[in-house]
Amino acid sequence: METILGKGLNDLANLVSEKWYAGMGLTGLMILLGLLLFDTPHDTIIVGAIAVSLIGIGFGEGECRTFQKIVDGDYIYTRPVRRMNGPGFTLYLLGTIGLIVAVARGWALYG
Repeated sequence: METILGKGLNDLANLVSEKWYAGMGLTGLMILLGLLLFDTPHDTIIVGAIAVSLIGIGFGEGECRTFQKIVDGDYIYTRPVRRMNGPGFTLYLLGTIGLIVAVARGWALYG
């Protein structure tokens, strides 16, 4: 017998497994919002750069990801592909810059 809570958790797990990149971007947004609203004992530049990197890479993947259907005889295969566009490229670039800033700041403080 399946309960409503069990079905809801199963649906949530399926959604997260298919749309992990959106969860990554949302996590970055929540970290950045928390960093802007509350004081943190950590280095705010590193945490902010990591949050920006999560936002850029997560939402960039969501913007560029699409699916392609391949017909092979009687079978139809669907596979994920990336189609680079302007907003997706900008988000990927933002994520890469955030990652470089986080690594450079960590290297300057702890290296």
